[in-house]
Amino acid sequence: MKINFITGNPQKVAIAQAALGKHFQILAKDIDLPEVQSMALTEIAIYSAKKALEIVKEPLILTDSGFFIDGLNGFPGPFVKWTNKTLTNHDFLAMLLNKRTQKAHTEDCLVYAVPGKKPVIFYSRVSGKVVTEAQQNQSSISQLFIPDDLGHPVSHLNFEEEARFWAQHNTNYSQLKAYLLSQK
Repeated sequence: MKINFITGNPQKVAIAQAALGKHFQILAKDIDLPEVQSMALTEIAIYSAKKALEIVKEPLILTDSGFFIDGLNGFPGPFVKWTNKTLTNHDFLAMLLNKRTQKAHTEDCLVYAVPGKKPVIFYSRVSGKVVTEAQQNQSSISQLFIPDDLGHPVSHLNFEEEARFWAQHNTNYSQLKAYLLSQK
């Protein structure tokens, strides 16, 4: 089964392919879409899916992800792309210096959209914490986030390992797979 995936991120494509398996062919479509500003991933993802449907006019999936740091009241939330461009790892750790918790989590909202139908939403969450020491001065959430069951930052994984990790932990892909197989 072919699935249009609205993304320009090769890692997201690898994650989807690892999660969905060989019976699904992921066709990446890098489309520049307007993004509504909201703290709600679902709102952002649905808006983007509707805009993508206007262009692609075929069934598609897209995801919107966020990184939520408890000690920063959920910041950066869905604004990961922006913060990766403007803040360094050291900036994040400085903001957390006098905070009581290093707890954090990721959320991933996956939308399956078909022309003329209501979008179907699948959601996943991975709990963890923020590193206590930055490895590099650039910013990347994968360098800052330690999932509870990984024991080290996601950035320590190579490309394939990271794709497998997220494929197993972003359960929204397995939810999508079950949904699509049930529609046959």
